[in-house]
Amino acid sequence: MSALHNFVRNNNADTLERVLQGALRLRQREEPDASVLAPSFVDKKDVHGRTALHIAAYTGNLGIAKLLLRFGASPQAVSQDCTTALHFASQQGHAELVRELCRKGAGANAKTSKAWMTPLHFALSKGHADVAFELVKRGANQKYNKKGQLPFDLASQGTLSRLCDLLGEERFSRLRDDILDTQKSVKPAVPFYNRKKKVKKSEAGVLCGEGPQDVQES
Repeated sequence: MSALHNFVRNNNADTLERVLQGALRLRQREEPDASVLAPSFVDKKDVHGRTALHIAAYTGNLGIAKLLLRFGASPQAVSQDCTTALHFASQQGHAELVRELCRKGAGANAKTSKAWMTPLHFALSKGHADVAFELVKRGANQKYNKKGQLPFDLASQGTLSRLCDLLGEERFSRLRDDILDTQKSVKPAVPFYNRKKKVKKSEAGVLCGEGPQDVQES
């Protein structure tokens, strides 16, 4: 776990900002035009493959998440099971953070590699209709998980009713009925460092499901 992870866990935004600013000044000595930090620093991963942005997304710390994004943190970074910060924010019901991550390019239809869960699966299964609404606005649609379940299959009737109120009946019906996925969809890729054959973490990035590419630290 890096110092950035600890600053985020302890909600130490002031110290985090000073460290990020200092690191950027150091980078600019060699790269004067650099405006963000190198992925090897700002997207450094813990033993589970999670970045500091993953932690901020899980805890719902919007201010720290924005700070990390401003200094170059990738909203597309994936953990060992291809979980993104957007998966965490959706699961925990942090609607504003979901909106910010999507605005910065997070993949609304990214699947995890083990259970093939999308952010919409997590949002609806936890009853977060407002989060699901934000995801749908950003292009999320219904996809099957590894058990052959759609996000609507995991939602309570009350959650679906609230989502219908937010989307309107016509848009809700399209989301319910227009399934562009199949149960035989290609399994999302597993990060190289999580496969049985040992490969160094730094060798390559990986495209997880339909989510964006995560460039591994070097």
